[in-house]
Amino acid sequence: MQNPFLIATQPSAQTTLKTRNLATVASVSTSPAGVTLKFPGEDMPRPTIYKCLASYTPRAVGDKVLVIPVGASYVVLGKIS
Repeated sequence: MQNPFLIATQPSAQTTLKTRNLATVASVSTSPAGVTLKFPGEDMPRPTIYKCLASYTPRAVGDKVLVIPVGASYVVLGKIS
């Protein structure tokens, strides 16, 4: 039997997904191609270079982007206008 207290105190999958699907472009890399990202609630950008869909060309630091988790990483889907 599951402990109802533990279930009630755990963040829902929907809340976790919303928080992790937004990021800000911290830097643009040409080799390898991609961007570094700063996620909400984090003080520093992550050093990982994330790949972007071909439909999004990162142009400026500070772009607010939508990301999706893929395996142990993220892929940038595009800029949020």
